[in-house]
Amino acid sequence: MIRIAEGYSFDEIAKELDFESASDLLQKLNEARVEYAGMAKAWYEVKGDDDEQKRLVQVG
Repeated sequence: MIRIAEGYSFDEIAKELDFESASDLLQKLNEARVEYAGMAKAWYEVKGDDDEQKRLVQVG
């Protein structure tokens, strides 16, 4: 995703990573998103709890 933000096209990235096409790269990215979505959600919730606790300590 960083490389996309840097201006590289999906086609350029797919070619460099030896995918047959940009569609194959997008499919693999979607599979990774699905696989890691639950972990990302849990991390975000824990991080949010930690941030809230830090705010309470700073206020108190």
